[in-house]
Amino acid sequence: DERTVNLVDVGLRLQVALALVAMVAGLLAPAPHRSRLTGAVTAVTATVGLVTGIAAMAGTTGALTLPASLPLGELVFAPDRLGGLFMAVAGGVGMLASVFGIGYAHGPAASATAWTAFAAFLPAVQLVPAAADVMSFLLVWEAMAIASTVLLLADHAHRPEVLSATRWYAVMTHLGFLCLVGGFA
Repeated sequence: DERTVNLVDVGLRLQVALALVAMVAGLLAPAPHRSRLTGAVTAVTATVGLVTGIAAMAGTTGALTLPASLPLGELVFAPDRLGGLFMAVAGGVGMLASVFGIGYAHGPAASATAWTAFAAFLPAVQLVPAAADVMSFLLVWEAMAIASTVLLLADHAHRPEVLSATRWYAVMTHLGFLCLVGGFA
């Protein structure tokens, strides 16, 4: 009985696990170490997403099924070749952004809120193209929208115009969500 490792299966599971670790690190890491620790874990999360996307582009099939107490059943993530392409791109960009953030983040950008939101945003962006059903897609899309809104708000106390821009952004992302719901209907 020959056993092979399915990179897509392992990658999807590892992305979710690492994202949770990164969010906890963002929340609990002491301020002097937060950027390095959370940035490193998010960089690894993004790298796993890049490899998972490449494996899906190469034709490897796999899925992550998460139980949910939603009326439409469990959440399923199973990227196809096109989804793999978008996962790989998001993973590559996320890896670069994470590494850049380690040295760049200071002030509000290095806050627990900002790093935790980034740690939630990154896997959500990578899982959107892997969603295999409407409910999974909409849930991850909304997680991505909320995390990006929180990222924008990280600097609102120091720059008042950020709050106004974030309101517009939140309205537009949720209007987009409603358009997606209408399209799926």
